[in-house]
Amino acid sequence: MTPSQLADLEITLHRDKEVGYSVDLRFEHNDVTSHLLQNPITAISFDRERLRALALDTPAYGHALGEMLFAGIVHEKLVECRAKLQGLPMRVRLVIGTDASELQGLRWETLRDPEDGSDLLGARTPFSRYVCTTIDRDASWQYRERLRTLIAVANPRGITQYGICPIDTSTYLSIARQIVGPQECTELTEDQASLDNLIDKLRLGCDLLYIVAHGGISDGEPHLALAGGDGEVAFAPAQSLVHCIRNLDEVPRLAILVSCESAGAEQDTDQTEPMPLVALGPLLAEAGVPAVIAMQGCISTETATRFLEVFVETLRQTGIIDIAAAFARDSVHDRPDAWMPVLFMRSKSGLLWYRQQPTNDRPQFDKWKTLIQHLKAGTCVPIIGPGLLEPLIGSTSEIAARLAQRHDLELESPARENLPQVAQLLELRMDRTAMRREIADVLYEELARRSGGVWPDDKDTRPLHERLRQASEKIWRGGFDPYQALASFPLPLFVNAAPDSLLEFALESIGKQPHIVLCPWSNELHWANGAIPFNEPGLATIDREPVGGHCKLRMHRSFVPDELSPVVYHPFGLFQVPPSLVLTEDDYFQYLVGNTKNQNKIPPAVRYGLTASSLLFLGFQLDDWGFRVLLREILKLDRRALREELTHVAVQHVALQHVAVQIDPSTLSRTVQQRVEYLEEQFRAYHITIYWGSTSEFIRHLEDEYDHIARATLANRVVNH
Repeated sequence: MTPSQLADLEITLHRDKEVGYSVDLRFEHNDVTSHLLQNPITAISFDRERLRALALDTPAYGHALGEMLFAGIVHEKLVECRAKLQGLPMRVRLVIGTDASELQGLRWETLRDPEDGSDLLGARTPFSRYVCTTIDRDASWQYRERLRTLIAVANPRGITQYGICPIDTSTYLSIARQIVGPQECTELTEDQASLDNLIDKLRLGCDLLYIVAHGGISDGEPHLALAGGDGEVAFAPAQSLVHCIRNLDEVPRLAILVSCESAGAEQDTDQTEPMPLVALGPLLAEAGVPAVIAMQGCISTETATRFLEVFVETLRQTGIIDIAAAFARDSVHDRPDAWMPVLFMRSKSGLLWYRQQPTNDRPQFDKWKTLIQHLKAGTCVPIIGPGLLEPLIGSTSEIAARLAQRHDLELESPARENLPQVAQLLELRMDRTAMRREIADVLYEELARRSGGVWPDDKDTRPLHERLRQASEKIWRGGFDPYQALASFPLPLFVNAAPDSLLEFALESIGKQPHIVLCPWSNELHWANGAIPFNEPGLATIDREPVGGHCKLRMHRSFVPDELSPVVYHPFGLFQVPPSLVLTEDDYFQYLVGNTKNQNKIPPAVRYGLTASSLLFLGFQLDDWGFRVLLREILKLDRRALREELTHVAVQHVALQHVAVQIDPSTLSRTVQQRVEYLEEQFRAYHITIYWGSTSEFIRHLEDEYDHIARATLANRVVNH
């Protein structure tokens, strides 16, 4: 079973303000996504007393839980999904909103069919509890043969006085060693298994965190029974561990928690206020750990050992976390506590790690040295896609889906998740100004949700770009900021295909004076001299004057950018200038046709950079409209005319040097091979290198390589001198 064979069913639960819970269903099959319910159903309720009475009868518990979840029309939609699949496997993701966190205490892993009582979650139905997070962390990373492993087995002295049985340290340590295999392993046992030691070791770097400890919920907060400074038992608040992990430069990729009640205990459902997630498993996922296996009860040694052995071995082979968990759960299906292991994850693809080459005939990314040379020489042009904004406002496909749902647009996937197509339909329904406002409302709402703000907020009248700046400072404070990393490179030209100003803010913060240039594709503005600089207060000064309700902005065509005064070119517009935004399908066509017919709309310095430099595409998906339009535009640029036009620049040659494209494997659909072949065909005359990994991972790696080569160069100079 591979990801390409899986259909996806996503079940989302939220507490309803009036009564019970709302449920929403999202089904994806063959790259077609359907929102099965026009509006979330609000009549779902869970009889917790009945479930408690069935706690010792796992099949009956699962059957009752299935009846409560799949009630009425929800069950009809489940039957429809299974009929479409005709026996094919289906991935199930359960999304429990933070306002319904008490539902984490239910035994979802026991779910059974409400009609015949058959098991819904077998080996062919990978199941996970999906956790949303605002932390900008890579959900998948390149596979390493030897994983850095931290094992902590906590059996502090004095634990029996609390009525807790001691842990057989040697047995559990032996099991952990057997499960993780021959890795780079650090072990903490007995009086060494303290919170302080655990945090110190995590700061040294860890891929796999394996904790065996007693734990529980006290005053609504998870605690772990670890060793204190004197070796005696100390009930450490899990939030201390979570806080440490949240602030690590590199978080563990997988956490395994063999701990009593570590997956969450049932909470009081009479509360009216939303509760935070109260168990360590989802808290670690929220803090940025891509996947967490936690036990929701006192699991037997035999079940835990068999489950984890199959899980880790399958994970090594596939890299797909929920598939590995499904096979592991199937291996213990005959055990009475088979339901106890819980998988929390924050990657919808389930991809925990990937090989550097998705196909056997593709070489690894081996052009770091070439790329660094171009960066140092200022002959590299980063072309930034909307992917860098995802931690703040989500992906363009998510924005499109929310707009489509909000306005009941009769679109099926992939059109429903295609922002230009959704924007086009909205413009037909209303007008262009109203369409822009609708998109802005969704962006405001998503930004508030991800950064902990409130929307609507009548007291906050700041424009979107200002709120983006504040949210970015909050989310990336003390951590890795991709815009700051890009700004540090000595480059004269950046292309930002997203409409934000975060790169400009980053450039300004390190003493540079960015010049913002917009493309004159739209007739809504009165353009002067072919290209428009638009700078915010506090950035570079410009000549701006109102002309008939429009903006007239001037820029000298002979201007030559450098690393201290770089140009940031926004081909698809800027939030601060709404008429400049390229949003709909018609906009993209108008942009492409206009720029193809009249290439003088693009300043010579920008055209020169795009045709005589190494290009670095970051933060795009292969099916992005912006990505495809920019590719076509760059390949159509007239190099001969540009040579004649650039009389004020010493031009040795006008030829594209090298193209590097960063592609996040977790965003790829089943047609990845065809899209990569399309990309290679577009650049068949040039050398193209693909980096398979997330945007922030690539920028981190690029920054490390740049610093490493710079240090080596300096050392050579010192030695030779």
